[in-house]
Amino acid sequence: MREAFAATGVKPPAPYVGSHVLRHSLATNLVRSGASLKEIGDLLRHRSRATTMIYAKLDTDGLRSIAQPWPIAEAAQ
Repeated sequence: MREAFAATGVKPPAPYVGSHVLRHSLATNLVRSGASLKEIGDLLRHRSRATTMIYAKLDTDGLRSIAQPWPIAEAAQ
């Protein structure tokens, strides 16, 4: 992986670049395509949903763009 990044001139996302980079990329793309965490976990052969959530980083800026404002309760009189 390190050689592939160097050959393409792309900056690696972290100092360590191994198979985890591919797993993160796959999981993130699956989330963006609408796959459920269960489907992603099954594909990556995870036993724990928490492990899948580490790999399936969400697009925080994208989520902010669709988030609804928190409802504010009217003050009780």
